Amino acid sequence: MSGLFGYTAKGSAPEQCARVLQFMGNHLRHTDRARISWAGFGQSATNGAVGHIGIGIFNPGGQPRWGAEMQVALWMCGEFYHHEAARTALIRQGELPTDATDEDLALRTYLHGGAEAIARLEGAFTIAIWDAREGTLTLVNDRYG
Repeated sequence: MSGLFGYTAKGSAPEQCARVLQFMGNHLRHTDRARISWAGFGQSATNGAVGHIGIGIFNPGGQPRWGAEMQVALWMCGEFYHHEAARTALIRQGELPTDATDEDLALRTYLHGGAEAIARLEGAFTIAIWDAREGTLTLVNDRYG
């Protein structure tokens, strides 16, 4: 199973976040093939972190995906369905390459329309977005999740 996990604590040290995320990831790992990645966020990466675990079937690329000059980080598990119209619109605007992944689509969709725009996408997914410009962590789940 793939998934997202996280930790936040005001004033936490980066080493504390690293220990907690490593512990969580190791306990969620159910197979040696599972890859764990994580990144910190907040003031000097000391306010929290989000991790991703998966075997790379739906989300084989590295995570998080960064946008807006490294000010927005997106972690995603899952995939989108019936997203051709949204994808085509962003490609025509020059905002998305034609070979973009679902993670890329989610990031560009967020940058253009916010979390509400991602919530309109259909699929089986869980997304976490750290937006340093706003100082917000947003969690989005598909409607069945």
